[in-house]
Amino acid sequence: MVTVFVSGEVKEFQLDQIRAAAPSADVRYFASRDALEAQIEEAEVIAGNIGVPALARAKRLRWVQSWAAGPDALLFPEMVASPVVCTSCKGNGAIPLAEHAIMLMLMLNRDMPGWMRAQDAHRWEHRPHAELNGLTCGILGWDIRGRIWRSSARRSTCARPSRRRTWTRSLPTTGCTISCARQISS
Repeated sequence: MVTVFVSGEVKEFQLDQIRAAAPSADVRYFASRDALEAQIEEAEVIAGNIGVPALARAKRLRWVQSWAAGPDALLFPEMVASPVVCTSCKGNGAIPLAEHAIMLMLMLNRDMPGWMRAQDAHRWEHRPHAELNGLTCGILGWDIRGRIWRSSARRSTCARPSRRRTWTRSLPTTGCTISCARQISS
């Protein structure tokens, strides 16, 4: 029987899915990395993170699955030199990243820093702003994050996404305004 340690923000239904995918495994959930590392000697697979001291004690460990898309925290020299396989969750943040991009567009459009300064100063200021509805927004990079952003932008009607498979003009070296972006995309 393979012993699988799971840590991080994992809901009960997700643990059930892990157990269903590996019914013969001994799947154990740990609320913290410290709790996981206290029993590290028994782990063969970890879904989460592990530190250098724990790796030295993890003689049975064969695989670490990072919840992060970029498992930089796991790439310490001892892990790289070990026979343990490290994998990551590429693409797991595509939807939150797309939603975050839309939030930032709205914050920039509405001068959120100005609103926050006014609030801190207990001042009411009328802050007119342009609408994003119907504008075209270019997507640089067309991986999963770009495709999900495009889908999110369409649903929110705050922007009409536009893309090209190949870039035909170079970006300006100075700040790019809306009119500049229109010239580049034409």
